[in-house]
Amino acid sequence: MNQATFSLAYLYYGGLGGEKRPDKAIELFQQVVQNGGIPEAYYQLGICYMKGDGVEKNTIRATELFKKVIQYETSAPTIVGNCFLYGYGIEKNEVKATQLFKKAIEDGDIGAMNILGACYLEGIGVEKNMMQARTLFSESANRGCIYAKHNLALCYLNGYGGNKDQLKAFQLFKESANHNLPESEYMLGKCYLYGMGVAKNREEAKKYFDKAAKSNYTIDHEISKDMADTLWISRFLPFDI
Repeated sequence: MNQATFSLAYLYYGGLGGEKRPDKAIELFQQVVQNGGIPEAYYQLGICYMKGDGVEKNTIRATELFKKVIQYETSAPTIVGNCFLYGYGIEKNEVKATQLFKKAIEDGDIGAMNILGACYLEGIGVEKNMMQARTLFSESANRGCIYAKHNLALCYLNGYGGNKDQLKAFQLFKESANHNLPESEYMLGKCYLYGMGVAKNREEAKKYFDKAAKSNYTIDHEISKDMADTLWISRFLPFDI
């Protein structure tokens, strides 16, 4: 029951496949935590308190929740790895984080593949290896991770770890944008604006910039304000989404 409630809360929080409702997400995260909790709920609620997202910012409460996550190292290595990666509730340790991500991958966690891919691309906790990053993004994307599709699209767009292919990048951005990922919506708008993998179309560009802007991200100064009011540009998705 807790897992089902968390999954619903996560959909509300990210707006994946529908309306973004952080208030409703917080209510459901709290419900899971009060019913005994699962590591995912402790972690995500901690993120909300840390950022003040849907709830009043409270770093003390956030730390308390993150510390509860640490005890699940064996059963939830990806989430605990995130805590070590960012220093949430514990001293930051990027090498330990990547070790946990590798363990999670052995257990079949496609999300951990995506995160470890970003670590290899940036050289975080491991030696930088763009080819390995691209391989991990590809495998994770092929197994259904929408975040990995976004990151793989960036690899194709920029030639990270292999050949450039703007058409393939556009197709992947479109697939992940269909799941309401703001970063992918923005990048899809940029593809239409500059003709990357698709014919230039300012109307389509504006449509996707407007969709991304609804997430209240900070403005990208490359784009005029008539195209989008608030956009946040990240080459790789935050690990806590």
